[in-house]
Amino acid sequence: MVIYIDILIIINVFISFLILLCASGLLREKISRPRLIVSCLFGGAYSLVILLPDMGVAGSVLLKTGGAVILSLLAFRVVSFRAFLRSFLSVLFISFAFAGIMFALYVLIKPDNMALNNGAVYFEISVRVFVISALCCYLLIKLFLLLIKRYSPADRLCALTIEINGECAVLKGLIDTGNSLSDVFTGKPVTTVEKAAIRRLLKETDNERKGVVPVKTALGTGMLETLRADRMIIDYGGKRYAVNSPILALSETALADAEYFALVNPDIFENTE
Repeated sequence: MVIYIDILIIINVFISFLILLCASGLLREKISRPRLIVSCLFGGAYSLVILLPDMGVAGSVLLKTGGAVILSLLAFRVVSFRAFLRSFLSVLFISFAFAGIMFALYVLIKPDNMALNNGAVYFEISVRVFVISALCCYLLIKLFLLLIKRYSPADRLCALTIEINGECAVLKGLIDTGNSLSDVFTGKPVTTVEKAAIRRLLKETDNERKGVVPVKTALGTGMLETLRADRMIIDYGGKRYAVNSPILALSETALADAEYFALVNPDIFENTE
């Protein structure tokens, strides 16, 4: 079978786009346009491995794994090893799933206009068929991602705007259904925030705002420093909630690797405007 390099690269640029679209949905992390373009171009260039001698199953797995490493590094921001590992595993899983489907199609149907080697795939199809297939794949993936978002209990990320003395900090938070932390004296729900995420707001806070709250973790019990902010806005589920005089527990350690920087007690919604 004759393989046309331009068609090979274009098809695999599109396949890379679909893989990254799925990975972005699974990670709930948007990919910037420049990163998406560079990543897809790499995916197209990577497809040239189809021209190499057959490396067998082990060689294909190694090539696919290496390609997934580079693709995830190009597409997603690397803020920590854990964040990289999540993006890499998502890209790798989807890449192998796609390769598995293509291999099954290749073995069962044996199409004359399809070639599969070293984990790369090639179709010899018309522009019309390619465009229709692209639109169908896009719609199916969008439906898949919508279903994941609708039924996944992990979709609890929100945006927090914390105001202290006229200064604001915006950060990502997680609605933690297992969080029942509340202030001992007032009974108000407490939001746990990474201290580093709002450090610039703490420079001119007076002692009247400060306090402590007892916490219990897997490592035992302890105390966290608390701070009363002026106002906190929670953007969640397409709605905006305002909390006056929220109490923040300041964590010296990171809560998650750039996934979120605050844990919100869900009881706080009972005291919002």
